[in-house]
Amino acid sequence: MKAAIEAIRNKDMGSYEASRVFNVPQKTLQRYVKNWQKSSSETVKTKLGRKQVLPCEAENDLAEHCPLMERKIFSLTMADIMRLAYQLAVRNGIKNQFCKRNEKAGRKWLKNFLRHHPQISVRTPEGLSPSRARGFTPGSVAQFFEIYKPAMDNIKHNPARLYNCDKTGITIVQHKHMKILGMKGKRQISSLQPAERGSLVTVINCMSPTGHFIPPLLVFTRKNMKQELMNGTPPGSIHACHPSGWIQSEIFSHWFLHFIKHTKPIKEDPVILVLDWQYSHIRNLEVITLA
Repeated sequence: MKAAIEAIRNKDMGSYEASRVFNVPQKTLQRYVKNWQKSSSETVKTKLGRKQVLPCEAENDLAEHCPLMERKIFSLTMADIMRLAYQLAVRNGIKNQFCKRNEKAGRKWLKNFLRHHPQISVRTPEGLSPSRARGFTPGSVAQFFEIYKPAMDNIKHNPARLYNCDKTGITIVQHKHMKILGMKGKRQISSLQPAERGSLVTVINCMSPTGHFIPPLLVFTRKNMKQELMNGTPPGSIHACHPSGWIQSEIFSHWFLHFIKHTKPIKEDPVILVLDWQYSHIRNLEVITLA
C-alpha cells in the first residue's frame, strides 16, 4: 500500500494501474492518496472506523482493576464496569456517546473492551459468605497445616484414606448469580453474597481425592419424613428431618456412623476426615468418642 501511494503521488502511474500492479483495493488507495497532510507511512498506519472512546491508559487501568477487585472478593459486574467507564469519561472531559440517563457505557463499548483485553472474561461466581472471607487468614491456614502434616504421615500420604466433608444448602427458590469480570482460566471465582433465604435442604457431602464418595445425608426442613423425598437420590443415601433444616449434633453423629460404615477405619489403617469448625463437629462428645 505504501509503495502504491508513493507511485501515485510521484505521478508514475494512476490509481487504476497502481491498484492492479500492487494488488490493493482502488477505492482504499484513492482515499489514502487524498490525505496529502500525512506521509505514506503515517497514512497506512491510520486506523479506520470509529475511534476508541477511552484512551488506552484508562482502559488498561480498568482492566487491572477488575482482577484486583475479584481477588478481594468484591467482584465487578458488567454493569459496574460500564458505570466506571462513564465516570472516567465524564471526570476526564472525554467526548462520548454514553447513556447520560443511565450514567453508563453501552454494550458495544463493553464488547470492544473485552476484545481489547482477552485476559478478562465474563464468569459466574460462587457464593462466599463474609464469615468465610474473614476467617481465611495466613494464621488460620498455618495452624491448619500444623495439624494436617503429621496426620498425613499417619496414613503414609495415601489419598484413598483422606476424606473431606462439607455441607451445602440447596434452596427451594434458586437465586441466580450475576456474571462478573475476572481473569480468564482461573478455576474458582468468588463473590460476596448475602445469606441464603428461603427453605433449604442441607446435604452433607464427603469424598476422597481418589474419587470414592460417601453417599450423602439429606436434612429436610420438616418434622415428619416422607420416603418419597428420597426418590432419585444416590444409592445408599440417608436422611434426617429438623424444623430448622440445619445440621444438629445428633444428626451429625448419625452421619458419622454412616461414614465409619463406608470407610471401615482401623488402628493399623486409619482415615483422615477434614471438617470445618461447626459446633456439631468439634463440640460433639459422641463424635469425638467414636473417632
